[in-house]
Amino acid sequence: THELSFDSTMNALEAFENLYKKLTSNVINQTLHKSLTINYLNYSQKLDFFKWVKGLNLSWRDQTLFLTITWDYILGVDEISAKNVIQQYLEQESNRMQMIQELLDGSSKLICKNLVEVVEKNFNDDLEIKLTSGVIQQLKENGVNVDLYRVSKKRKFDVILTDKIYAKRLFYNSNESNQIENLTRILSKDKFIEIQSNLEKKGMPKGVNILLYGSPGTGKTETVYQLAKKTNRNVMKVDISSTKSAWFGESQKLIKKVFNNYADLLETEDIIPILLFNEADAIIGKRKDAGSSGVADTENAIQNIILEELENFQGIFMATTNLVDNMDAAFERRFLYKVKFDSPCRESKKMIWLSKTAILSDEDVAYLADHYDFSGGQIDNIIRKISMHEIIENSQPSFDQILDFCNNESWQNKGRKKVGF
Repeated sequence: THELSFDSTMNALEAFENLYKKLTSNVINQTLHKSLTINYLNYSQKLDFFKWVKGLNLSWRDQTLFLTITWDYILGVDEISAKNVIQQYLEQESNRMQMIQELLDGSSKLICKNLVEVVEKNFNDDLEIKLTSGVIQQLKENGVNVDLYRVSKKRKFDVILTDKIYAKRLFYNSNESNQIENLTRILSKDKFIEIQSNLEKKGMPKGVNILLYGSPGTGKTETVYQLAKKTNRNVMKVDISSTKSAWFGESQKLIKKVFNNYADLLETEDIIPILLFNEADAIIGKRKDAGSSGVADTENAIQNIILEELENFQGIFMATTNLVDNMDAAFERRFLYKVKFDSPCRESKKMIWLSKTAILSDEDVAYLADHYDFSGGQIDNIIRKISMHEIIENSQPSFDQILDFCNNESWQNKGRKKVGF
């Protein structure tokens, strides 16, 4: 192995980012990524910034997260999803849960040493973090002209980069699987270029609008991310709640700005990104009677803007909703593909359980699949509880304890007898 040489902090940080990209692209595995990262850290010690980092006495996993968010900040990304990054480079679920928990409760060295701060943690368990002003100042003092670089590179929009999306294996029922496979082929780079060219020649709108609908926790949003990952597309995600402004007229401006921003993004991206309206129930429902209230008029105006934009959309628009029965007929026509997500069938539930943990036997997962009508999201909750139990108790939960987790998961659950009692 030849000796590494980094002539600047920027050069070294970019090298770490390239390692991370190789990991997310499956060029290297997690074990090799850890080994190479430690090697890079050792050869970066002649640089003042990395001497400072070493003096912080961080663990390898904390250093990796810290360097990733530092590089993203330099590129103009103010906040990142810690959960997605951690899932990429830590192999054991219990280790991932422990690191996330430390960030949430403030016991992480990254928090204690004032290196990062938590920006947002919501009901979907997303965990957004960002660099502190002290670290930014440290970069400047060590020769990184952060402000100048961010002016030229800063992203103007809230974009989830494809290499920051954690690859997951999802399990679908038969009909869902066929439709998702078809969408994967359609959105593959070469096929999509060919499709758009053909549509344009025929005078048809060349955008593709896709609706994913069904019960909560059935994998709609995660399917968008995995489609983006497989087709190497970034995702511009829109938080619908942020468009529900209390001031009449402001929401319309925000929605219009979203589509303008996406149009600008199309000009800068090499591969067409996905515009995602997540949990779009509130803005694609049946229109209200005009004049019935200021709120109704605002929502109708928002819908009119979206309908107009989708009529001649140039890119890839995806929306998720739980309440398709309430969808306005005008929106139904705008969506070229509509994929319904049902609760997983018995075999899918068994596969989900088996893929998430190794402590359950075939008999265990058969029992769970037969007795609990859980969505994939609910099963994820149980797996997280199992991982947290392993951390807190330093032992694996018994099957009876797992049944208790299951019985407490659903508000409507009437309780079940424990096996053998």
